[in-house]
Amino acid sequence: MLTLLHAALAAPPTNGAGVIDIGSGTIDRLAWSSDREVVVGRDRASGTGFVVEIDSWRVHTLDPCGVTSVTTVPFQSILEIYAGCDDGRIFLYELDDEVLTQPEDLDGNPIYWQLQDSSGQDVQDPIPGLFWNLESTNAVLLAYQQGSATSYVHAIDLNTGNMDADVYSNWPALASGTGWVDGEIDQSSLYMVHADRYTTIVGLTTGIVSFAPLVSGGLLYGIDDITPGNGRLWVTDTDLDAVFSYQPLQGTFGTPFLGMVSAPQTLARSSTTGDEWMIVAGDTTAVYGMTGATFTNVATPSWTDPAPLYQVVDLLAGPDYTFGGTTTGELQVFSARPWVDEVSIAPGTGEPGTPITLSFRVSEPADWSVWLNGDRTGTGASLGVGTTTTDDQVVTVQLQANDNWLEGENLIYVVAAGDNLIKGHARASFTIDTPPEPPVLAESALGFASGGLTLSFDGIEDADLDHYLVYVSETAFAPEDYATGGPTPPEGLDAPITVDAEPGARTTLTISPLTNGVTYYVAVRSVDSGGQESSMSNVVSGVPEDAYGASHFAGETGGGPCATGPSGGPLALGLALLGVVARRSRGAALLGLLGSASALAADDGERRSTGDMTKQSGDFEIRYGPFLKLDDTAITDVYGKTGHEMLQVEFGPQITRLFEIDFEVGFYQELAYAQSTGGTASSQRTMLTWYPLGLSGSARLHLVDEQMFVPFARLGMDYVYFAELTDNGAGGKDKLSGAKIGHHYSLGVNFLLDTVSPGRASLLEAQTGINDTYLTVEWRRQNIDARKAPWASAVDDGFDLSGSMLTMGLKLDY
Repeated sequence: MLTLLHAALAAPPTNGAGVIDIGSGTIDRLAWSSDREVVVGRDRASGTGFVVEIDSWRVHTLDPCGVTSVTTVPFQSILEIYAGCDDGRIFLYELDDEVLTQPEDLDGNPIYWQLQDSSGQDVQDPIPGLFWNLESTNAVLLAYQQGSATSYVHAIDLNTGNMDADVYSNWPALASGTGWVDGEIDQSSLYMVHADRYTTIVGLTTGIVSFAPLVSGGLLYGIDDITPGNGRLWVTDTDLDAVFSYQPLQGTFGTPFLGMVSAPQTLARSSTTGDEWMIVAGDTTAVYGMTGATFTNVATPSWTDPAPLYQVVDLLAGPDYTFGGTTTGELQVFSARPWVDEVSIAPGTGEPGTPITLSFRVSEPADWSVWLNGDRTGTGASLGVGTTTTDDQVVTVQLQANDNWLEGENLIYVVAAGDNLIKGHARASFTIDTPPEPPVLAESALGFASGGLTLSFDGIEDADLDHYLVYVSETAFAPEDYATGGPTPPEGLDAPITVDAEPGARTTLTISPLTNGVTYYVAVRSVDSGGQESSMSNVVSGVPEDAYGASHFAGETGGGPCATGPSGGPLALGLALLGVVARRSRGAALLGLLGSASALAADDGERRSTGDMTKQSGDFEIRYGPFLKLDDTAITDVYGKTGHEMLQVEFGPQITRLFEIDFEVGFYQELAYAQSTGGTASSQRTMLTWYPLGLSGSARLHLVDEQMFVPFARLGMDYVYFAELTDNGAGGKDKLSGAKIGHHYSLGVNFLLDTVSPGRASLLEAQTGINDTYLTVEWRRQNIDARKAPWASAVDDGFDLSGSMLTMGLKLDY
């Protein structure tokens, strides 16, 4: 029952339904996609290929080269299309969701394969035949390349890119004849017919190539077109004006069928079981019924094109539509279905509630229906029904978009069913373009800066959002004051300001130049890709004013006891790099060193002799930790009361193990927002950096070798170079720098790690000379201000870099 129903729905053509304009020359080399939803071919005059989607009747052009053949290979939801060229190249295209693209390689060049001969030399001969090997485990593309003297059959593994011998042994394979006529795949074999009356036969599973001459009983046949069917080829021969069957593997020929409506030039056979027919074209196109290998009636076809408008030279038969390539650039459509065309819709874009006029022509009396966002068989939401009573009747339908229509493109299908209930179709589209919503501006959306304001807000989620328009005014206004447009901007400001947008993304922009002390009012509109504008957002206000770093509030003027300090030298650069690591890792460098020390101290079961093997002469120490208290309230007010951390490195000679002298370098950096004189944070960034240098002496209560805990006390002098960078209203940064001197003292303890694994410690000493490895913890108090000498009294002038800190780290004695 299902077979009969399928056959009924795939009835043979009964009319020349319609025409699709392709180009200007002969349309040939027609091929199907495997689902019969896409037709491909080429326009001989322009040397271009084409792709026709049956659902939409949309035509795409392939123009990578002089196109000589086209085929398709399905790949998941993407249809891959391959175009063979007249220079031996094969180019790849992809059709996905009705969008045709040409994939590129990593260098941005279109992907293609260049065919080569058996010696590996490029062969720049045309490729008139391309076929997808359905029998192969992998996706294999077969290409026939026609040379002036030698012709080849090539294979390309589309999964791996391997070619010829890497797919089938001893390929590329020689073809049997010269001159190209046609090629078809049927029952695990590819048959290619040549002008010199030979057939090349390729076994698709084996890759074995054989040949068959077109000779029977002394009669030399000439073939002009072939179509496959159940182990045989059906062919036309214009020398005999006949159609006959041909079995290449057996080398047998059926009795020629003569006396057709017109001399046959091209033919195509139904591929639907239980619905056997053949369409044959010459001067006239006709459909003949078939039973097995026999025409039901050659003299009287079941349908004849009553008034042929075009000469058809290539045919492609399908269950719904049959296509014929003409000599003048048209793709003739034959079908038992009504043909629906001349579809127009006005307007093509609007909002819900927009009145729409849809018109179309139906080729024959039929029941028509209009569907929203369904498919070409008549599904989706019904928009209307009716009936045409005459041929080529034009129908006009009034529609109205409502809230059920989708934002964006809506597909409108017109489906017409004739007396045989078989449906023809056409398609139009209407785009719903609803204005987007405006963003919502929080009261804190405007941050102030010197000579400007910073606007920041959450983006809207509209899928086709394109950009925002930012309106600025010195006069207060309400959103309802402007149904469209906006207020006059301040003098010197180019507004509205256009800001590119992504759906849902937060947007931040600086509005400048503005005048300090003046109140400005700001609102925003959203604009989508169709140019639709939202209503105006709520209005927020802000006042630009100067913003300052901590140096301003501390009365710091820069300079110092020793001019500029080390800001431009290699030492400062090295410290800066060290500081970046410290800030980003927040102690990761220190933990890494501790991990290394622990690895060295991993217990290997060995014992260490008491006492160091080598004399100690120096030390290296790295520590990291927070300030427990910073004395300068200007710094803590701007940069926060917590989070201030210092990285310190010390190194120097040990006079004895009871006393050592150390040179010290360090790094400190904090980032914050500059503040107004009233203490309000602005949108301008400010950054404070210190580069401390020091010289200190340490007394250590280190009495015996391998002493587990070594207390120590330290006293030293400090020189600290500092710099503060603050954003300014001109888009740059203002810098203030200087130096301070002072002193420090500290107390701490060293914990010996060697006792964890004495054997490893001994090995480390033998290999590197490192006597002892310590975990060190230190409390430190520094007094650094504007004094003229470290031992002088404190001076309350500008920055006071004094405070106490607690650091820990790693100490190596060597």
